[in-house]
Amino acid sequence: MTSNNDQIAGSQKRASFKLLLSGLTGKLLLWFLLISLVPVTAVSLISYLNSRNSLIRAANDLLVSTARIEAEKVLSLGERWLIDARMQALNKENIRLLKDMRKAYEASGQSPEKFVESFSWLEIEDERGGDLRNFQSAYGYADIFLIDSDGNILFSSFANDDLGTNLFSGTSDTLFARTAGKVFKTGMAGFSDFEVYGPLNNQVAGFVIHDMLDDEGNRIGLLAIGIHPMQIDFVMNDLSDSGKKSAEVYLVGTDLKMRTHSILAKKETLLKKRIDTEQTRVWSEERKAAKVETDHMKKALVYMGPHGKKVLGVHYPIRIGEVPFGVIAEIEEQEAFAPAIELRAIVIVLLIATGVVVLFFAVFLARRIARPILDLSKSADRVAAGRFDQEIQIKSRDEIGRLEKSFNNMVKNLRDISGKAQRENWLKSGAAQLNDVMSGEKRPGALSRGVISFLAGYLNAQVGAIYLMDNNNQLRMEGS
Repeated sequence: MTSNNDQIAGSQKRASFKLLLSGLTGKLLLWFLLISLVPVTAVSLISYLNSRNSLIRAANDLLVSTARIEAEKVLSLGERWLIDARMQALNKENIRLLKDMRKAYEASGQSPEKFVESFSWLEIEDERGGDLRNFQSAYGYADIFLIDSDGNILFSSFANDDLGTNLFSGTSDTLFARTAGKVFKTGMAGFSDFEVYGPLNNQVAGFVIHDMLDDEGNRIGLLAIGIHPMQIDFVMNDLSDSGKKSAEVYLVGTDLKMRTHSILAKKETLLKKRIDTEQTRVWSEERKAAKVETDHMKKALVYMGPHGKKVLGVHYPIRIGEVPFGVIAEIEEQEAFAPAIELRAIVIVLLIATGVVVLFFAVFLARRIARPILDLSKSADRVAAGRFDQEIQIKSRDEIGRLEKSFNNMVKNLRDISGKAQRENWLKSGAAQLNDVMSGEKRPGALSRGVISFLAGYLNAQVGAIYLMDNNNQLRMEGS
């Protein structure tokens, strides 16, 4: 019994649901939802897009300005390296130091390796090398070298493993040696780029090299300053100080490897991690095409960053000496667009909530509007089938109420017309049948009995009698 009741209840619910979605009710629901949700959705979408575009512009401006500022810092740092190298190369005491060491080396008849271990070298280094050592320590340089015209390293402020070696024979495959060779040929100061340099305990270092001339203008050798990449790390920190946890600025070289330490990476990245992203490829292509962009031309790109997350990033090209670098400024897309993402979540929640509320009221109003019309339609179908006993209860005074009243009046009129027609047909049918009964030659008694029998049956009468007046004007019953 319970199972049957459940089935009946389920059938009624399905029928109600079909009724709700079909015909006029479904159309009303659809229009209610469209009229309410389309404007809200359009406004919300426009607000979200405007917010996102504003954030893109703000992030673009932040990244471009940061990249430019950091690039200018690195350029200023590179210029300081070149100026320091030039000042030390022109320093009379340093020129005298190299000349004295070269003279003592030639007089010793020893190899460079033996000479730097001799007493004469130690005496000269102790007497005149203090200024360079103090300068190197004061400015945080990795090392300072004095190299004679044959490429022999006769002085090292740190006395590293390359002291007493020949730059063009023992370490000729290094960027340091190649750049020193160019400086010897051209007389123009240069920067070697950063590399893993064995004599400095395999540390990463770059070298700024300047030629040294005597009073007569003759080239007597080179002065080279070893640069720690940490110096660039110290100045490239603007985005990391901006409160953005995922923001980062770093330097890449022509091989697309990092020339700075990544503050976001857990592992060492300096000259180890190759940054092959859309942004670095754009910088590389622009560098090869010698294309120059101004700040207002730079647009932030959204791409997969070096740490496996989507980032918003820009680049800024610089050169230290003749070596090109790219300053890359990035911030994770999720953090850059966090307000827009929050707004999107709020908009979605509001749309869902609005849809639920509108659906609730739409169902209520649609049923309120459609139910009387459906009842009216069913009653009209029954009237069309000839059932004129229909009457709709009027529940409202609006247009639907007036329609229901008109329908009731129409049914009443149809009922009256049908009743009148039925009575007329009844009379006509009875008259015709009575005429049939009375036709023919019959005696008065038989005729009377036939007529009264027909009338009693036609009128559903229980009893009946017919009287005729005789010649004496007396009524006499002739049939019953």
